[in-house]
Amino acid sequence: MQILRYLLVILAFMATPLHATSDEIMLDMIAWIEKNSKYKYNGEKLPWIEIRTQEEICAVLFEEPPENCIALAYYDHNLNAIFLSPDPIGRMVQEKFIEVIIFHELVHFLQYTNGEDEFVLCENALELDAYKLQDKYVEEMGWPDEQRPNMLFAYLVSSCRQDHFSNER
Repeated sequence: MQILRYLLVILAFMATPLHATSDEIMLDMIAWIEKNSKYKYNGEKLPWIEIRTQEEICAVLFEEPPENCIALAYYDHNLNAIFLSPDPIGRMVQEKFIEVIIFHELVHFLQYTNGEDEFVLCENALELDAYKLQDKYVEEMGWPDEQRPNMLFAYLVSSCRQDHFSNER
């Protein structure tokens, strides 16, 4: 099953014009991010990509994963790696799904290489910029609208509250 998911990522990259390599695709995305944000690429080694299930991703992101945890990906700055699930959720569709997730995580890669993580109140605060750039990128690329983030959700997950869904104040 893991091999099948890995093949999905390879096929997603091969479906791009001229069969560009994953590094070329990531560098193109990074160039777009540089042009449309304050982040700069310093030539650091690009992150490697590994496919994981949503359950595996939740287990890493949460000490005690919430019931029905939904997590698509994360960038691990200590390993310089992007871990992603190949399975769209909610209204997202398979078309350009992998590319959208990689783009979003590359924003985090640049946030860390630019030291942005040192200037935010909490790690969640990094999400809002990534979602805003993702929204603009998907629109500019003409990709399916289903790949655009729900900005209300983006604001919610970008807050520094411990439990986004708690009734306690």
